Amino acid sequence: MNAALESRTREMEREMKLRAELERPIRGRLSVEEAAGLVGYLPVADEAVLKGGSGRRFQRVANLSGHTAVLCVYDDSRPENRLYGDIAGVLRDKIGIQVPQVLAEDKAAGVLVLEDLGDTDLWSLAQAAEFPWAPVASALEQVAGIHRHGVDAFAAAGVPLMEAFGPNLYQWERQYFQDNVLGGRKPDRAVTDEMASLAKELMGQPVVTIHRDFQSQNIMVRDGTAWLVDLQGLRHGRMFYDYAALAFDPYLTRTDMDLWRIEIEDHAREVSGWKGSSDEFSHYFHVAATQRLLQACGAYGFLGHKKGRPEYLAHLPQGLRNLTIAASLCGKRRIARLAEELAGAPTKVSR
Repeated sequence: MNAALESRTREMEREMKLRAELERPIRGRLSVEEAAGLVGYLPVADEAVLKGGSGRRFQRVANLSGHTAVLCVYDDSRPENRLYGDIAGVLRDKIGIQVPQVLAEDKAAGVLVLEDLGDTDLWSLAQAAEFPWAPVASALEQVAGIHRHGVDAFAAAGVPLMEAFGPNLYQWERQYFQDNVLGGRKPDRAVTDEMASLAKELMGQPVVTIHRDFQSQNIMVRDGTAWLVDLQGLRHGRMFYDYAALAFDPYLTRTDMDLWRIEIEDHAREVSGWKGSSDEFSHYFHVAATQRLLQACGAYGFLGHKKGRPEYLAHLPQGLRNLTIAASLCGKRRIARLAEELAGAPTKVSR
């Protein structure tokens, strides 16, 4: 009798566990109101839905005391979305990087609540007549801290990151460009060889932890200093990729951007603790910019042509112009020529 009772009890436990699994909300399916209520917040009245993407929706919310926060509802389309909270904790608590505090999280439902950093990002500040150098310098200093301490901090914390940069990921970025900018057309052998040489040169440099999407819309500014967001894509790679991503950000279309790129490069070299020559740093800086822009242009093409987001196609010409400049400055002349042809007009290279 006892054995039969134990068997029935185990069966009931299995049924209850299965029912709980089936009733669990699927990540990303909750409405903003449902997600906010799950973690004790309410949507802020008359507050528009904040920009989002990559399987995420953002909304400003408030708790019963009236303190605002940013709600993120994420789905399973990008596995890295589940890493944000853990990554933010390591960066903030173990390294001292300025990132938003995680106020609440329900990974099963795909709900994350972040400290509200306001609405001012580096991109919006760069639209003014005066270049926002102070927050740009602050951003470079913040990301340099990740480069210095990230590998050890994440290893000690046991927090996983996405696939590290190596032959496979560099190749994926090149293929992304080929598929979504060239329409699947394979470039000639000379261009292919130059593209492959980018990865070989970068892989000869020390491995650090990088942000991976270090651009002006992922840098919030509060009290004149930079706060980094969009952290889920952190991974191990080479520091030049981050520095070059900001310097050659296609969203920054200022007429004086060529001059500020030089300032960014100089400050990046300083905060990185680089021990080699400035010419050597500059070469790797532009190699990384070329690699990064292949990925960025590929993303614009993918989102515009395949995801029905035509607003991203508006950034593709600037991305190609920047690719022309970066490739020219590191001696990848065939890539530069291809990018110039795709952009449809000659691009002035100043240095």
